[in-house]
Amino acid sequence: QERVCYENPRPAVGIH
Repeated sequence: QERVCYENPRPAVGIH
């Protein structure tokens, strides 16, 4: 299952 990792302040950094 691919979900987008949201890290502040960068949007969508890395897929876990």
